[in-house]
Amino acid sequence: MVIEPQIHWGAILLVNANNFLVNSLTFQHIQAGVAGLLAGHEPPQTSLNLTTLYLIIDGIIVLISALVLWPLLRLPWWYKRFQQRPRHRVLRLALPLARELILPVLILIVPSWPSLLFYYPDIGWWLAGIIALLFITAIIRIVLAFLALRKKSVEVLSTTPSPTQVSRKPSHERGSSAILTIRRLPPQPPV
Repeated sequence: MVIEPQIHWGAILLVNANNFLVNSLTFQHIQAGVAGLLAGHEPPQTSLNLTTLYLIIDGIIVLISALVLWPLLRLPWWYKRFQQRPRHRVLRLALPLARELILPVLILIVPSWPSLLFYYPDIGWWLAGIIALLFITAIIRIVLAFLALRKKSVEVLSTTPSPTQVSRKPSHERGSSAILTIRRLPPQPPV
């Protein structure tokens, strides 16, 4: 609302937007321009229009979305490396999980979600989607790590020698060379 008592004019700007960014930056310039026009002056130039503001915000949103999607898309590569390189497995699992679990928890704690979804529904629902993607990435990473560790333990168990019976043939059957026979014993019934 603008009131110019010297020239007996007033103006009310009705806006169908409930967004702090739009209201604070763009419509204040409109209010100043209308007041200038009522006073007989040229409207001031705006430094940042609504299109430029939304392009900046959308660029930031696209960048953050790409940073969240990149680890999710690289999980097959991460799984392959996690299987092949047993060194520093704890770090290779703990650092990404910290990012994928702690960051969403902090985002869930900090803002007032009803206010965020009411005043900035587009950003609020996008943020909820980002949190969901981070949690999904963490769950998939945990499952892949479990499968890799389980596969490794199964391989270790299958390569350990089973109970075998080693026998040597008597010396009169061997001739000049020694023959070693290894037989796998049948499994023993539980006692």
